[in-house]
Amino acid sequence: MAYCPGFACNLMSYRQLRKQGMWWDTSPGNDCLRRSDRSILSHLIDQYDQSVLEDLPYTYSKAAFVTRRNKFNTQTQRQPNKAIANLWHLRLSHPGPQALEHLVYYSQGVRIKGPTTVEYKACGISKAKIQTRRQPRDHNEGPGLQLTMDPFNYKEGHNDYRYLLLIIDRWSGLAWDYYLPVREAKSIISALNHFFGTLEQQYHLRPKTVEGNNEFYQPVIKAIFTQRFIKVKPSAPNTPAQNGGTKRSGGVITEKIRAMRARAKFPAVLWPELARATIYLYNRTPKYSYDWKTPYDRFHTYLAYRDGIIMENKKPDQTHLQAYGYKAFALTPSAQKWVYKRLKNLPQ
Repeated sequence: MAYCPGFACNLMSYRQLRKQGMWWDTSPGNDCLRRSDRSILSHLIDQYDQSVLEDLPYTYSKAAFVTRRNKFNTQTQRQPNKAIANLWHLRLSHPGPQALEHLVYYSQGVRIKGPTTVEYKACGISKAKIQTRRQPRDHNEGPGLQLTMDPFNYKEGHNDYRYLLLIIDRWSGLAWDYYLPVREAKSIISALNHFFGTLEQQYHLRPKTVEGNNEFYQPVIKAIFTQRFIKVKPSAPNTPAQNGGTKRSGGVITEKIRAMRARAKFPAVLWPELARATIYLYNRTPKYSYDWKTPYDRFHTYLAYRDGIIMENKKPDQTHLQAYGYKAFALTPSAQKWVYKRLKNLPQ
């Protein structure tokens, strides 16, 4: 409705009525507004060359008109519920301040008095969470310089492996996997020596920083990083959320392992073989955060430019990939040596 001073009547928007599902029935014998279920909302009368919903006689006084207009009853609509922000906070089971700020605009019959900032001790006790400090990281230096490591536990699998040591390069996203039978310092040190030796001998890379949990901050393991002048950035005690990069990648790899095992119907004991295939495919899968480039492409293209190899990119060749779980037949040693082809009669 629109009140126009000096105009004979108030104006009603038919367009707004249509948005509410109401329509104007002008069929012969009908002149009314109907709801979507064809029930009559109001009859119209033709008066003053206009369609009028209600025409009040001139005998109505102004006071009576105002009283009639502002009256709320069960036949019209309930009066908006006005209350202070703290009371609405209790009514809606302790929502946050931002939810209260938008309550008036996205609800009906709600009026909030005063500011919407609420402070309750009950909220602080029931909604207490660990405040994780995540400092913004700069990954613009290149691959192999900033690494993150984290071991993941699995059930005992093939070759008695029970742990997966996942290493992620922060810049390219490339992942390396090492499988450990026990989660001891000796096994972790052996895997780290092999990994750092691979980076130095094959790619001529020397890491600068390593992020991980407190397990890598043990004196025996920390000596491996100290010898190579690598700075260790352990996460805060009992705060695994700070290992977000590796945790998230490990979660994605675990989901892929479960999906591939369910598709291939492999036993759980073969999880190391599934993990190897999963990480191999993970490194060759385009990522949104890298402009849909693969971690393999980013890692090896950077090294090619560094070594003076002129190439636009080093996209991974995936023509050899087959769906995991399909049937495959292995050639026996005799077939590989063409033993039977030299014989005129094949053995029965």
